[in-house]
Amino acid sequence: MYKLNFLVEDPGSINFILNIEKKLKKNKYRTKIFTNKNGKKYLELHNYFKSYLFNKRQIKNLTDTDFLILGTSEKNDSYLDDLVLNMKKKKKLCALIIDSPTFVKERLFKNINFGLINKVDYFFVSDKNTFEKLKKLKVEKNKILEVLNPKFEYIQNMQILPKKNQVLFLTELSEGLISTEFIKNKNYSFSGFSKSKKRTEIILEEFLMAINKYRKEIKVGIKLHPKEKKKSYEKYIKYVDFLYDSSNSIKEIFRSKLIVGMSTNLLCEARLKNIATLSILPRKKEIQWINSDIVNYIDIALNKNQIQTYLENFFDSKVYTKKIVIKKKTFSECIIKIFEQNFKI
Repeated sequence: MYKLNFLVEDPGSINFILNIEKKLKKNKYRTKIFTNKNGKKYLELHNYFKSYLFNKRQIKNLTDTDFLILGTSEKNDSYLDDLVLNMKKKKKLCALIIDSPTFVKERLFKNINFGLINKVDYFFVSDKNTFEKLKKLKVEKNKILEVLNPKFEYIQNMQILPKKNQVLFLTELSEGLISTEFIKNKNYSFSGFSKSKKRTEIILEEFLMAINKYRKEIKVGIKLHPKEKKKSYEKYIKYVDFLYDSSNSIKEIFRSKLIVGMSTNLLCEARLKNIATLSILPRKKEIQWINSDIVNYIDIALNKNQIQTYLENFFDSKVYTKKIVIKKKTFSECIIKIFEQNFKI
């Protein structure tokens, strides 16, 4: 039996391995998933309870495998270098998951030394935009595998939930690989109603001002990013009907009539379930931060008038959602093919 190990710590890369054991079971691979404390909580929210907590002392256990797949993150995880080198010394396979088209270069080189890029056997990406960015970084084309985002596959197979008369705003961290990209600058088309310089707070405030006239027609809520705490949004509680944290918010997205956010992948997931979605962005260039498979199906507002027009159309039942069909190889199909090409199966 061949061994397949994963190290996934951020929600974006964890999404790639949801239900992966079930999909690979018939092929008789022994699979282990390693993660951190936050990752373990996120997996448990998706009913997965068999993961292992990882620390640097477990590098030997993690690399005791035929194929190691590593999720990238926004942290400076220098141990990924050691993991790649260990796998290459053993003449075994290793791959990286690039789960977001946002700051691909910065994400890649924050996780792994530039000189080791050519040691990585495969790069799993979930949209064309990321694929092209890796090519520009001189990654060999045949090493880049564009797959259907496994979370999208997971969402498509979910049962349709009864709708509540609610709209949810999805928050995002106002920080990232390039911190200045998440702070207000002269190119912002929005200001909000406070003196906040944070991207998420500014966009949330613009949305709250625009939705205020419709408060008697629909309930308004805020859904927090998994890494955020309720106390960060206490100042907005008086403007909304409820606030969901990571422990109770997953299904609420798919019970909503309207989802509003910026560039989070959750907008794409909601849209896949044919839910009306609105992306409010302070700069046009941020459109490329949204998964390129779905972005053309999401309504985007770049100024106050566009927000108001969209909401008028939504409440007049003039917003129409077209069903999305994406045909791509799945993550599990690509893993099976890699084993077939490299091992005697």
